[in-house]
Amino acid sequence: MKNEKDTSRQLMFLEPVSNDTDTEELVERLILKLESFGFNIIGKDEETKDES
Repeated sequence: MKNEKDTSRQLMFLEPVSNDTDTEELVERLILKLESFGFNIIGKDEETKDES
């Protein structure tokens, strides 16, 4: 058995999802949920601006 410390985290998204669910709507709901937990979500455009 390994004695390594497991620091990974998992998030279960408890929202109804089906094959008919709009991907954009799902992503927006996920972003809102993550932000409510204190995550700072930035767009890809903002990420590339910060690097330059």
